[in-house]
Amino acid sequence: MPAEVFEYLTKTFNEDNITSKYKEYHKIFFLNEKNEDESLYGQARKICSKEVVVLAPGLHDTTCAHELFHALGLYHSFSSSNLHTFEKNKTDNIMDYSDISDKPIPVVATWQFQWNILQENLPTVEQWKENKRKREEKKKQINK
Repeated sequence: MPAEVFEYLTKTFNEDNITSKYKEYHKIFFLNEKNEDESLYGQARKICSKEVVVLAPGLHDTTCAHELFHALGLYHSFSSSNLHTFEKNKTDNIMDYSDISDKPIPVVATWQFQWNILQENLPTVEQWKENKRKREEKKKQINK
């Protein structure tokens, strides 16, 4: 998916008076469109990003969870970037493509090491509250 798609969606979202207050949040954009490459169901902007796009073909499967997990820091289950690497299309892990392989396996699982990564990348409730407090304080300073 072209980077311009993410740039346009993010810019539009962040400049809107109503939605701009959520610019620090993770965003999932659902587009009732197909990509020229019909095998693309969705895409995270990058690993550890704030934006995900889910296209029409991915609206009825695990694409949303798969792409959000990318945005939260997970790689594919078969990626050598992982602590543990598995054979492609052989697991029931959401980060595999086994549900769309020649011999489909429903992707319903996640693994402990993946949850460890997610927990490292997501703020705790206390950190979230502190970040929110800082944003509100900054907003007050700007409005003075």
